[in-house]
Amino acid sequence: MKKFFTVLIVPHNHRKILNLKIPHWLNNSFIVLMGILVLATFIFIKNHKDLKEEVVDLRFKEELYREQTQKIIYFSNEVESLRKEVQELRNLGTSVKGLSKKLKQSAAPSPPNPIASSQASKNLGQGGPDRNLDISSPLPAEKLNKDIDTLKKEINQQKNLLQNLSKYLQTQLSVVRITPNRWPLRGWITSRFGWRQFRGVREFHSGIDIATLEGTSIRAAADGNVEFSGWNAGYGKLVIINHGRGISTYYGHNSSNLVSAGQFVKKGTIIACVGSTGRTTGSHLHYEIRVNGNPVNPFKYLY
Repeated sequence: MKKFFTVLIVPHNHRKILNLKIPHWLNNSFIVLMGILVLATFIFIKNHKDLKEEVVDLRFKEELYREQTQKIIYFSNEVESLRKEVQELRNLGTSVKGLSKKLKQSAAPSPPNPIASSQASKNLGQGGPDRNLDISSPLPAEKLNKDIDTLKKEINQQKNLLQNLSKYLQTQLSVVRITPNRWPLRGWITSRFGWRQFRGVREFHSGIDIATLEGTSIRAAADGNVEFSGWNAGYGKLVIINHGRGISTYYGHNSSNLVSAGQFVKKGTIIACVGSTGRTTGSHLHYEIRVNGNPVNPFKYLY
């Protein structure tokens, strides 16, 4: 005998009641199908939840990656900026070393000329102007940021120090360049600065006499502007260079002057040739330094 399940459908409008006979096997199939559907729904919900969590996790990681990428770019730019500043410091350091070297070379006086004996002086050139003559004379971002800021401050401080030192050395070098601490030529010192006997007369010698061969090149003792280039009774052919700060140098008894008034010359520039013009006993250079118009001992600058 077949087994059935009966389903009664009772309408509310007094119509005929419907009887539905459902075979037992169909009922079992329905139950199995519902079980499968419930299981599938559960699996779907679980997988959807896991998938949703994975999506959230991926979004979080993507955001974290984006943030880390931005930080990497920022730190890369900061490192590049620091690298450039460090290079600037190195360049400044090299410049300061160069200026310091130039300053040492320029500040050091050139080797002294030998002083001739009194007997040799008589045979070598000496002389000077007549004093009666008047001549016009991978860390935390916060720590990395802090370290970078600290490093920037230190770099800026060092940069400022080096820039100030560079300016100071340039100023000192400029001062040294206009300081007459270079010998104008090589030769024998035949007469010093101060009182002396010349041709049997005691007189004041306003410079030093350096004897050497006629035609020897005479060089500027420092940077300056040529104030005078021409003839003067006592000095013969004379060149006067104004170095500023009230300092001027005189180069007398030249055979020829090679510069003109108003011309700018640098230390070491050839300005004239040795001769024996003017009041002299032989070929030599009368070299004189004046400060505010007053003759001073050149040895103060040359030694």
